[in-house]
Amino acid sequence: MGIITLDPTKIVFNGQPLETEEKRKELMVWRNNEEYDRVREYMVPVVQKDCRQIDVSDFIVFNFQIDKPTFGTNHELVLATQQKKPIFLCVGDKKKTPLWFFGILKHKYIYNTLDEIIDVLKKINSGEKEISSERWRILIKEFRYASE
Repeated sequence: MGIITLDPTKIVFNGQPLETEEKRKELMVWRNNEEYDRVREYMVPVVQKDCRQIDVSDFIVFNFQIDKPTFGTNHELVLATQQKKPIFLCVGDKKKTPLWFFGILKHKYIYNTLDEIIDVLKKINSGEKEISSERWRILIKEFRYASE
């Protein structure tokens, strides 16, 4: 479909810190040792990078793990909502969706699987399904990044 994906676990910006499980463990040691300045020094560019990815995205697919929620994902979801970005939220089991999310998104944009989201994106891409502009602010084609 010509979609360029920005994965917050991969390097997409110059000078971006790499987030790894080993680094996360190291950060927790620093935090437990009250080395808060050190934690902040590392985390500020991480937060900036993740928020910037929301800024430059035309739409967002969140793969929210109910059993492993993160504050970053919640923050990014709210940021994308404030920016009126189209949001597709995968929760694994819609019946376990955090109640707060129903106040942020219409339930029709909350999905059980990423495959469901991909199917919807294909329908939008083919013109079979129209994306709503009543809430989302979508740039008209001439102002979008050129794909060629």
